[in-house]
Amino acid sequence: MVYISDFIIEAWIQEDIGYFDLTTTECGIADKKASLKIVSRDRCVVCASEEAARVFGKLGADADLFIKSGTKIEPETTILSVKGTARQIHLGWRVSQNILSFASTIATKTNHLVTLAREENPDILIASTRKSDPGTKSLAVKAVLSGGGVIHRLGLSKTFLMFEEHMKFFGSREEAAKKLSNIKAHLKEKKLTVEVKNIADALFFAPFADMLQLDKLTPNDIKKIKEQTKNITLIATGGITPENIKDYVRAGADLIVASWVYRNDKSIDFDIKIEPI
Repeated sequence: MVYISDFIIEAWIQEDIGYFDLTTTECGIADKKASLKIVSRDRCVVCASEEAARVFGKLGADADLFIKSGTKIEPETTILSVKGTARQIHLGWRVSQNILSFASTIATKTNHLVTLAREENPDILIASTRKSDPGTKSLAVKAVLSGGGVIHRLGLSKTFLMFEEHMKFFGSREEAAKKLSNIKAHLKEKKLTVEVKNIADALFFAPFADMLQLDKLTPNDIKKIKEQTKNITLIATGGITPENIKDYVRAGADLIVASWVYRNDKSIDFDIKIEPI
């Protein structure tokens, strides 16, 4: 799936530790043998269990991974068990828990949207936006994929997407359309996407684009555009949630792009069980 480098794993550890564990050191228990289990408290799609295990490996502890990313689990499922010293266990405890909670929340929310949408259209794709929190992209990408989603844009160099903010630099939409024709001849291996915010612009730019990104248009608007265009992919985005996603699918959207998966209103929770051995 997604490769997350040792550098990133070590940075997560360093960010939490600082220099050393003051409490464990002062308690005089750093070298005592200990075990840890990570157990789910919620029904969820697990993500980043591999990275959680790697955290403990970096600290010199032995981790046994039971549940892989992308697996749907019930509450009270053991994800990971670890044996090592109290120092190693306490250093990795919160880092691994935070990684699992962050990524599994996104994976679970993505899977929820995918499940709802595919009840209407088994072939629909649910994609994430570029609105992940800074510094979390690799983990967010893995989470979306683990939940059954796809990635809309991995970066600015990946795809061509002309926004209204680009069009402002042209004298008119006719001039922007002319430029699109030239770009299409130049970027033969790429599909050109234009974002529009009303039906009139959608119909105007349809002949010049491969895909239309319909920003905050209603399902009824999308249905009208679908009826009046051919051979073009319609992307619905903006304000899409579990409550309205089926309306957009029924309207004829070919792809749903949602940032709702990144809204951390309720995180998936994992219990940490630490014992001396």
